[in-house]
Amino acid sequence: MDTLLKKGILYDYLQVQGGAEQVALMLSEYYDGSQQADGSQLLVSSINPENFDLSLPAMQNIQTLQSFSSIAPLRILKTIYSFKQSQSYINQFEQIIYSGLYAPLAIKQRSCGNNFYYCHTPPRYLYDLKDYYQQKLNAIGRLLLQGFSAWYQPQYEQSLQQMDKVIANSINVQKRLKHYLNIDSIVINPPVNIDRFKWLGQGDYYLSLARLEPYKQVDKIIEAFKQMPDQKLLIASGGSDYERLKQLAVSAPNISFTGWCSEAELVQLLGNAIASVYIAKDEDFGLSPVESQASGKPVIALAQGALLETVKHGETGYFIEPELINNNLKKNKVIENKYLIDAIIKATEWMTPQRALSLKNACLDNAKNYHPGLFFEQMNVLLNNE
Repeated sequence: MDTLLKKGILYDYLQVQGGAEQVALMLSEYYDGSQQADGSQLLVSSINPENFDLSLPAMQNIQTLQSFSSIAPLRILKTIYSFKQSQSYINQFEQIIYSGLYAPLAIKQRSCGNNFYYCHTPPRYLYDLKDYYQQKLNAIGRLLLQGFSAWYQPQYEQSLQQMDKVIANSINVQKRLKHYLNIDSIVINPPVNIDRFKWLGQGDYYLSLARLEPYKQVDKIIEAFKQMPDQKLLIASGGSDYERLKQLAVSAPNISFTGWCSEAELVQLLGNAIASVYIAKDEDFGLSPVESQASGKPVIALAQGALLETVKHGETGYFIEPELINNNLKKNKVIENKYLIDAIIKATEWMTPQRALSLKNACLDNAKNYHPGLFFEQMNVLLNNE
């Protein structure tokens, strides 16, 4: 090949509008428009057209490997296969930024250029949440997951060993990489498009934006607000747990669901909330709490994972009994459901509309630490030094 294109961004697939997907799209949009990046492109295995508007400008610079499936296990297998067969695509780039859990396997087909892995987290079903995922399945499902894990884990780890640099999105993920894979990494927090968020006013509701998956623990938030019928909760997201959670809240008129929101709807909902509630287990980074602060809205947060990095207790949010939870973490104990629900109630009582308003300016200032300009400044130093 006579001429190599400047940068390729490889990400698993655009299935839902989560934080990792936003980062992949922002990388593509920035480097496609940058004078430093002649001919950059985002490569994904597939795009779910139900969740992404293909007519948007950000979607015009994307190459797909045409491996879409609506069945999650089959989609993963097709994605792995497509990236392992992607030699004709990936060798056209001088530099590649890999992201996601399966795209890194494409490095095995790479014959030239530099390789960087931006890690949102190692696959949690292989490492820190292995037992959690096993317990969710029946006997046959457990055997299938064990077989898949035994086949995939060494391939994933070998791919990371081949990278020129591994970048972690938080100190929390950096620790995971070191603990489970003995991989050294550089921390560069992901870009958050804070400029699109604004404080618009103060409505009468608290907001949950976490994806509706069991480990995000939105069910505990619902249980807490069922005991606070005078407080409104709006759940503005979707996920595999959507129907179960709607049923859980069916008797609570103070709790409502919107499903996935457009960008304009999200800005309005955050801009007019009292505060947000985010209690995901051992969060990798968590864009939603930063977006909340960029809207001048404090965060009721679980004192675990990267939330300890992005939220400041008493200044930009409220940590649920941080000392007790941290002690439990050190002892590797699970926080009991009743304790967590009671703690959410206590935190909500503390986070009155008046107190939330008093934290507005601190939230806005803290969110500036995650401006895209800082992310790309650090990324450019790293990429240009190779």
